[in-house]
Amino acid sequence: MESSRRVSSASPSGRADGRMMRLGYFVNYGGPGAWRLPGSGIERQSEHAYYADIARALEAARFDFLFRGDLLSFSVPQAETSVASYFEPLTFLASLIPVTERLGLVATVSTSFSEPFNVARAFATLDHLSGGRIGWNIVTSGLGAEQFGEAALPDESARYARAREYVDVVTALWQSWDRDAMVLDRASGQYADASKIGTIDHRGDHFTVAGPLNIERSPQTHPVFVQAGGSDLGRAFGADVAEILFSASPTIDVARQYYTDMRHRIAAAGRVADDVAVMTGVSLIIGTTRAEARELQQYFRDQIDLVAGVRSVESQLGVSLADLELDEPIPAERLVGAGAGAARKGRASLMVGLAADPTKTLRDVIVDMNTNGVYWQPVGSPVDIADALETWFTTGAADGFMLTPAHYPDGLGLFLEEVVPILQERGLARTEYEDGTFRENLGLVPIP
Repeated sequence: MESSRRVSSASPSGRADGRMMRLGYFVNYGGPGAWRLPGSGIERQSEHAYYADIARALEAARFDFLFRGDLLSFSVPQAETSVASYFEPLTFLASLIPVTERLGLVATVSTSFSEPFNVARAFATLDHLSGGRIGWNIVTSGLGAEQFGEAALPDESARYARAREYVDVVTALWQSWDRDAMVLDRASGQYADASKIGTIDHRGDHFTVAGPLNIERSPQTHPVFVQAGGSDLGRAFGADVAEILFSASPTIDVARQYYTDMRHRIAAAGRVADDVAVMTGVSLIIGTTRAEARELQQYFRDQIDLVAGVRSVESQLGVSLADLELDEPIPAERLVGAGAGAARKGRASLMVGLAADPTKTLRDVIVDMNTNGVYWQPVGSPVDIADALETWFTTGAADGFMLTPAHYPDGLGLFLEEVVPILQERGLARTEYEDGTFRENLGLVPIP
């Protein structure tokens, strides 16, 4: 049995520029059927203590942040076998502020289904109450129109045009109070200097907002901006505004291409590329030994309903596949035009690439899309996982990782107890938080 704490001498140690690996944790419920594993704790999924335990453990391991995504709609039949209960993200973050002190807290809010003033106010409140530890994952949404009385979402270009104006509005609102606007002079009775609080008087194509915000400037001025768009429009938007970029990259070559492309785009946008952290999603399967991890991998594969899987792949690609044999590759001609009508074009492009791989059968494509989707999925012991992360980090594929162990709590526990110390010993992961806000802990320049 391989040692779970061996520090590989064959792999490089650290980065030449001295930067630490960024680590985030994506709160979800793991791979197919993970909730059915003994000890998964699924019975506690609506308990605050369940998530408080996760947040405390992440902070003890000096993770950069915890991330909560959002799901506005789902297929009701999927609830028969898959987890389908999702808390509202901002309320969820608020509940974790009192149980943490340094951990960043990031949540998804869609620009398609919310208004700038309300969102600016909510994030400013959270940033104050947390002491400057909040981040916003900015999405334009590909699903959920039916929950808001809409037949369908606008096309991608219209959604991103709204998102760009949205970010302008909330930023202006957050900056509508000067840092020194508060006076609080008891003797004179002056609460604030009104000359340092200004309306924004925004009138645009999508929003008309007078301002100012009714909350003083928060510790970070605005939350750390996070973005994950993979299409050309999504990448352009991310290059303009993001401070953390999430990458969906199933292979190291795809990750390197994304990393290089985004650094060029960020520089072209007049920003400093090193001021933006590129973090790739990792749907890892970890065991105490490599053999145990492989057994878990097979368990997740065995949970997949192949009949439903065909329908899922058809839906995501927009092509008919029901007449194909499971153990044959998908014919190239069947994929002509695949993904063209998808709402999430970046993700669709990656899925088309996966389906077009001539070495993969339809069965392989179904299994891949249902176990790790378009994310990288390393499988192995703690040392295997540490080695794999180090390779990606030190060879230009990522500045860090958004981690989703395929099973909880054992997968997360193994990562925190075994993998993190290896990364720390190699000089790749921090052993202590830096001083300051979430933005400052990420090594980003504070906003005045």
